[in-house]
Amino acid sequence: MGRKRKYKVLKLPSQFEELESYVQKNLMQLTEHVLESINHAIDNDLKFVEVFQFKRSKFSVTITDDSYSDNLDNIYELYINLEKYEFCENVLNIGKKLLNKKYDKKI
Repeated sequence: MGRKRKYKVLKLPSQFEELESYVQKNLMQLTEHVLESINHAIDNDLKFVEVFQFKRSKFSVTITDDSYSDNLDNIYELYINLEKYEFCENVLNIGKKLLNKKYDKKI
């Protein structure tokens, strides 16, 4: 049986030049982390999820539940534009899970 990984907030460089370079080099991993964060938030019925923290800083990046869907749409579009079609199914599955949660809450 697969073990469920403990969710972790990803730490990013706090200096702009370093951050810019890091994002360019790690775009796919960062994008996957956003998806993992949204999936974690849906599974745990969170109103928001902290995704990134900046090293040597009190600032962080969070995503609120009212923007989960927009973030999924943007990631899906990114994958299409980068022709990373093999990643699209995961985005769609998380989107379906989100829709099911919203539907369940209305009932």
